[in-house]
Amino acid sequence: MMKRSGPAARRVLFQSPRVVDYRASVHDIAGYLTDLMLDAALRRRLGEAGRKRAVADYHYQVVARRSVRTVSARFEIS
Repeated sequence: MMKRSGPAARRVLFQSPRVVDYRASVHDIAGYLTDLMLDAALRRRLGEAGRKRAVADYHYQVVARRSVRTVSARFEIS
């Protein structure tokens, strides 16, 4: 096997194309951060929504159930 170096050696190819890059305007980001700094109600709403999502997706019981399902499926355990 030939050892390659450079960009081609680090390339990862997926079966189907994936979008993994997001480019944002620095000016848009600055505007959104300013909105957050000046709007306490917005900070509260986003914080509450973030907590709700974190609990729904990452609570230890949710993660444990998901892990058990994955291990059971991979090892064909019922």
